[in-house]
Amino acid sequence: MGDFMSSILSCLGISSNDGGNNSYPVSRPPLTSQQASQLQLHDFINRSIESSPSVMHNKSAFVSIYSSLLANNQIDPGLIARQVEECLARLAPNDVQRGTDSWAIQLIGMAIDASTAANYPPLGANNNNNNNHQNSSYSQALANNNYQPNPAPVITSAPASKSKIYVKPYFFPSETSFNALRNALLDAKSTLDICVFSITDNDIRDAIIKKHQSNVRVRIISDDDQAKTLGSDVLDLRDQYNIPVRFDNMASYMHNKFAVVDSARVITGSYNWSKNARKNNQENIIITNSSEAVNGFSAEFEKLWSQFSNS
Repeated sequence: MGDFMSSILSCLGISSNDGGNNSYPVSRPPLTSQQASQLQLHDFINRSIESSPSVMHNKSAFVSIYSSLLANNQIDPGLIARQVEECLARLAPNDVQRGTDSWAIQLIGMAIDASTAANYPPLGANNNNNNNHQNSSYSQALANNNYQPNPAPVITSAPASKSKIYVKPYFFPSETSFNALRNALLDAKSTLDICVFSITDNDIRDAIIKKHQSNVRVRIISDDDQAKTLGSDVLDLRDQYNIPVRFDNMASYMHNKFAVVDSARVITGSYNWSKNARKNNQENIIITNSSEAVNGFSAEFEKLWSQFSNS
């Protein structure tokens, strides 16, 4: 791993020595190694990149955490590469890009080395511009500095059976669980459909506003009576930020608690999106990419959105 990563970092003009470069600025919210050690693989990748280059000041600790996550998960290098590329795409070019790129390549390289059992063709194998490494591994193509990104094969190179379905449970009260929920919302890139009984936690409200202002299509279904209670954020999200909201306007409760992110992931459980649930209650959520769950909850959301069209 060391020689391979040294080659990659050398191609980028970056030293791979932990103590050899203290020039990385810290202008994004830092992620501590203690916080990172509590994250699942998907969240660790996003958070470490979003918080870079602070991770480069303690790279050995983050390498150790990432190594452990890779060892304890079934690795799909293509999906990790796509996730890293998507995360980088969300970050505007600025002074910290150099540190970000260094850590992103570290993630990709370690994932590929750890996935010795996988049999993926190199990225871009179907791209005529990448013929110079069609018979090389993805790792070798990067190390030889002749890899040219080709997003489509990242998604399609592995058979469908290789895709890992995950169901991640989280329990409350717990700030770690809350951060998993919040990060799942912030991970939305195109759509965020929310169907919840209440929203009274301002941190969740702020995450929803942030995604709406970054051109993610946000829609909210909620309970009409609960929306009028003290501390509810739902009406403000509609009236102050022009986020589309529909209510049940029924004597019974609209008591669902789920969200569908990018038509690819579902968040659901007993958890009301409130400070009390976050700080005091015994609650739970799961976050899953199961297609059966995504299809079911998406269909239910569309049904209710149509049903409550006059609200």
